[in-house]
Amino acid sequence: MTLTSGTAKDAVTIQRDLADLALELVDRVGVEGAIRYCNSLGWRGVLAQIEAMRARR
Repeated sequence: MTLTSGTAKDAVTIQRDLADLALELVDRVGVEGAIRYCNSLGWRGVLAQIEAMRARR
């Protein structure tokens, strides 16, 4: 499957939004709290961003 340029831009925007939400959650409740919160809500995309942040630290 090939992404059109509009779809690729949308995917980048979504990833950026997920990363922004992940950063805000980590700032408010810490990494472990954010992971628990995302797990409880099933927010896999945000959870992936938080786990990537944790791996970089």
